[in-house]
Amino acid sequence: MIALLLFILPMLRHFYNLWMPDSYRQDYASESFFAYNLSWYIFIVCFVIFSFLRESELARLPSVFDFARFSLSTGEIHPLFFKIKLFGKTADVRTIETILEPGLFLIIGSILWKFDQGIGIFIIVCSIFYSIGYMAAYHQGDNFVMDKIDEMICSEELVSSFVEGKDSSKTRGVHYYGRRPADPDVRRKVADSFFESEDVVEAL
Repeated sequence: MIALLLFILPMLRHFYNLWMPDSYRQDYASESFFAYNLSWYIFIVCFVIFSFLRESELARLPSVFDFARFSLSTGEIHPLFFKIKLFGKTADVRTIETILEPGLFLIIGSILWKFDQGIGIFIIVCSIFYSIGYMAAYHQGDNFVMDKIDEMICSEELVSSFVEGKDSSKTRGVHYYGRRPADPDVRRKVADSFFESEDVVEAL
């Protein structure tokens, strides 16, 4: 379906041009339709071929229902990316997925656009969203890990902060807002129930 939409998109632009004023139509008509969109249709052919190759590759992989593979796996990174060094350091996976991979296609798209190939701007836009998507995924992952670390710290400092009422400078920054029961035994019972609720972090 995607390949079909990509196939007819340049044609829609071409037919739309026929309804444009004569001055614009004449300028556009000086360009060959197939010369302008040649790389676009080459891209579609490659897109279809690699889609089938990817589908056959997935069919040979272990089943996710047998706990043999992560269902959201995005595949393996090409080894050549690990040979690239930035500022004297080998690029890590995060840098490759957020900068190097989309950057490569950004360069390719810019070159094609420079040579008046319509697919160029399409590749540029896709590379930008590709990078933004991975940056958002890593940001979400960072927040997830930080939440788990905070939960561990809260658990370890629960008695010191809530029960004993120590200053946050002595509890790695943990501080519980709100009034605490005056009786230490009651505070301990309340503290025992904190991690039975998912809202414990909201009390900090």
